[in-house]
Amino acid sequence: MVTAPESRVLSSQDTRSTQPERPESGSEGPLRGPPFSFPRRVLACRHCAQGRCLSFDPIWPDYRGVGVIRQGTAHWPARGGTVMKLSHMLMMAVAPLGLMACSGEPPAPQTPAEAEAPAEPAAEPALWTARGNEPGWTVTLDGATLTYIYAYGEGRYEAPQPQAETIDGGRRYATADGVLSVTVLDKVCADDMSGMPYPQTVTVQMEDARVQGCGGDTNDLLKGAWTVTEVNGAPVVAGSELTVTFEAEAAPAPANPGQFVPSAGRVSGKAGCNGYGGDYTISGEGLVIGDVFHTEMTCEPDLMTQEAAFLDAISRVSMIIFDANGEMELRDAEFRQLTLRRQ
Repeated sequence: MVTAPESRVLSSQDTRSTQPERPESGSEGPLRGPPFSFPRRVLACRHCAQGRCLSFDPIWPDYRGVGVIRQGTAHWPARGGTVMKLSHMLMMAVAPLGLMACSGEPPAPQTPAEAEAPAEPAAEPALWTARGNEPGWTVTLDGATLTYIYAYGEGRYEAPQPQAETIDGGRRYATADGVLSVTVLDKVCADDMSGMPYPQTVTVQMEDARVQGCGGDTNDLLKGAWTVTEVNGAPVVAGSELTVTFEAEAAPAPANPGQFVPSAGRVSGKAGCNGYGGDYTISGEGLVIGDVFHTEMTCEPDLMTQEAAFLDAISRVSMIIFDANGEMELRDAEFRQLTLRRQ
């Protein structure tokens, strides 16, 4: 059990230092006083802890009492009389602690760590849009203003963008005047006309009118690397590697709040034998992958058959579908399909 240190001020007096009286070479006498003359106020202290006492003053430490100071090395007895040697650097580190102990005031009590502040709600991008149909509407948050355009563009409401309130599964924005609230849930939403998926499900309440739709950028669902698990309903050939990686380009800003701006990017990966790449575009109607280029190595016949089916399917993609497990299906109008799992 560690005994709490006992510290007390022994004396305080004004002195004027003189040149030190250095001991003869090889002697055991202490070094007395600083190496040059200057006025000072000596504060002599005695600090005791675990059976050992240390005396010093704050200007020129003189660790004396039960030990002696030699140039560069301090000696003081430990328990049982064993001599411990500390470097001069360690002495300088210990001295300020002793000076604080000589203040005569008890140490500040330990306080438990403060509880972590509640997590801030997830921030929307600098420009975030949600939209819905029947009747057509859009909500835009640009960091400063909330803009709600409704009734196919005939109605418009603007207010300073409110702070997000964290709710279960998402966040809510409620205007200060109480007229409008926008609830954003981080749950994949499919547009009820085009079937296009979006990362958020959105509900807008304006007084007594309530509408629902989708929010966010489809690219946030696509971007990254995926592994193909099925081609046209058939599992991939054992040992083969089919991958798809989407890399989005920065989308241009819309000219007006709520305006849909198509986004574009690059798609690439491994087709089982060869590498491939191409461009893609996301419109309000779906996903379009342009001409797909690939290398022309030759592999085993079953790999080449699978690769041909894969490259044909990915070049015809028009629809994106997500299931409850987060797997993605890329389909064309004739229901050729690729099933993918995020890496």
